[in-house]
Amino acid sequence: MTKLRHQLSVCFVAQNAYGILAGLDSGFLGGIEVQIPLMARWFAQRGYKVTLICWDEGFGKETEISGIRVISLCKRDEGIPGVRFFTPRWTSLYRALNVAQPHIIYYNYGDLGLGEIAIWARLKKVPLVYSVANDMVCLRNLPSLEPMREKLLYAYGLRRADKVISQTSIQRESLLSNFSIDSEVIPMPSMGFGDGTARQDFPSDDEVRILWVGRFTTEKRLEWFLELARRFPQYKFEIVGGASVKSNYSINLEEDATLIPNVSIQNRVLHHEMGDVYRKATLLCSTSVFEGFPNVFLEAWSTGLPVVATSNPDHTITEHNLGAVGSNLDELAAAIKEALIPSKWRKASENAVCYFDQNHQLENVITKFESAILEPYQTKTVKENIGLPVYLMKDYPDPQLICHSRSWEDTQPEFSIVTATYQRCSEISKLLASISKQLELNPDLYEHIICDNASTDGTSELVKDYIDKNDHIATSYYVQSENFGLDKNIQDALRLARGKYVWFLADDDDIAPGKLAEVAENCLSSQLPLVIVRANGVGDWNSIKPAPSNQLLQIIDPRKPEWASVVYATSFLASMVFSKDQIEQFQGNVYPAFGTSYTPWALGLSIISNAREVGYIDDLCTLGNTNFDGNNRFPSYRVLIKGRVQVWDICATGEVKQNLKTKVIDLAADGWRALAAGKLEVGKTRSDLISEYYRSIKYLGARMILSIPWIVVAVVFPKKMRTSLDNIRLKIINEITE
Repeated sequence: MTKLRHQLSVCFVAQNAYGILAGLDSGFLGGIEVQIPLMARWFAQRGYKVTLICWDEGFGKETEISGIRVISLCKRDEGIPGVRFFTPRWTSLYRALNVAQPHIIYYNYGDLGLGEIAIWARLKKVPLVYSVANDMVCLRNLPSLEPMREKLLYAYGLRRADKVISQTSIQRESLLSNFSIDSEVIPMPSMGFGDGTARQDFPSDDEVRILWVGRFTTEKRLEWFLELARRFPQYKFEIVGGASVKSNYSINLEEDATLIPNVSIQNRVLHHEMGDVYRKATLLCSTSVFEGFPNVFLEAWSTGLPVVATSNPDHTITEHNLGAVGSNLDELAAAIKEALIPSKWRKASENAVCYFDQNHQLENVITKFESAILEPYQTKTVKENIGLPVYLMKDYPDPQLICHSRSWEDTQPEFSIVTATYQRCSEISKLLASISKQLELNPDLYEHIICDNASTDGTSELVKDYIDKNDHIATSYYVQSENFGLDKNIQDALRLARGKYVWFLADDDDIAPGKLAEVAENCLSSQLPLVIVRANGVGDWNSIKPAPSNQLLQIIDPRKPEWASVVYATSFLASMVFSKDQIEQFQGNVYPAFGTSYTPWALGLSIISNAREVGYIDDLCTLGNTNFDGNNRFPSYRVLIKGRVQVWDICATGEVKQNLKTKVIDLAADGWRALAAGKLEVGKTRSDLISEYYRSIKYLGARMILSIPWIVVAVVFPKKMRTSLDNIRLKIINEITE
């Protein structure tokens, strides 16, 4: 089945991550280098357009790995020292970002790169998400960053990041007190290397292996580990790691290690081979001056390996009994003795596996990162493009189930009808009376979900009475705590559906007699991601002549130009029947189209833009806008026109976007004439009208010139032209909606 693709471009900038992504023995091997490829692969598998920007390690200007577009910077050591931070490093970063053209940027290092990226992001108006690297970059004086330009650029980027993610509550509190920056605490995800079982067999003294993993840098304090090896000659001390850049410090450490008989060094181990290293070890020892939330801790715990460390992120080791902690060499030595008591070791191993599974397993955590990474983009999209207040789905409470029929509780439906309503008591009354006649023909197959945006016009009493009198029809009634707007209500209705396919009907729509069974049967037998059905009473559909076919359900390629009119007509929301699989993939996010009143069309266009096959029933199935009256319910510009323009711009891609372009421009240009006539009756001022007009120029270009006379008439002669404008308005409404 075709997977929904979000069509959002997420760019991960991780200069050293190529080696692990490509499975090569190159580059650094640190927590960030493990985390970024893991997250990039997950996002790519979910259908995002993913770009990774990293050092040029011989793969050319760009390549593709696991669906991830990899774009190169300069080489790590390229350029003249002292100058290369600007060129070629900074300049190649901007070149790569210009090539990537991301919607969102994610960065995880605590260095000057954050500031460099922030400058580009502000110029290009691209949201930047920063995930804190370690505890030291949360301190006001930034002691781990040298020289001064590193401090200044990092601080600039930190203050201008659109979203900051912390690994621990300690980091969050430190950012608040030192920089007045709030952040969201999200545990780091990890694939781990374990099988979910703890260790039971405690080794003899000569088989105890104490493991150290990391780079040979001063803040990692490998010399402490070597001193511990001298204090415990009966145990084996194993080092995995090396120096990214050779220095006197790293050379001296390696020489010292060779002089200690119970110490061994493996300079390079491919990441996917680290599982065996952890499983053979008895303890993991960390001697760092500072850390964030070390990835090696997570990987060790996934295999049931207890940890003895100088750092204790959020007091996790002590609170969850995952090993032992010491702040100096004597305390570390005591911690090793304590951790190697067999009963405590076994308990710590059991706790480690449990803690990892509950708090850091990839699928338990990564969706939190997805929401956090998307949040600033969705906020930017709604604020700048749609001009509406920003509401994020995570901020909303779920609707409350008020009542349901007895059969709804007992039924496992295969086909769902969902209806979102607000203050439309008379309309929904007619809908219920009509479709109940089709639902009761096969009550075990169907369900009907009604989601109410807190109506006060008698809708609640009406629906409750309907359910009482039709207990044999599987019906449920949900009510929002307040009116959250159409998008929230529709999305909840779609999400609550239990069937394999879901058909959205507005409260003023209806299903043509006998068509429910035909549509349901064809959808369920097709296993297609989307089925388009013909509607009546809607301008876009009325202009499409039915094409004779021997089969009710046709399989079409929606990317071909000849189907553009059908695809465009799906902006009438009741024209689409969705696979529930597609809804579940779409529903978990904050949608770029949120606030348009057309999020179901956003889902439809996202599927259509990437599907080679969808279904099309070219037979009258839906009766649209059955109670539409242009005299008393004039659709606003945002709902009738701007919402569709926005959704097309955001969600349609490739051939589908190009095929629909002319239709969207015609819609907007024609709609402005209706807007000029209708604005005066909905309380808009002259300045409001001019402002709306100005903001729309970017979508319509020169075509906006055609509507200038209508705007002038509406603004300059509001009273004298009222009668003639009313007549024009009604004429335009009929043209658009019939």
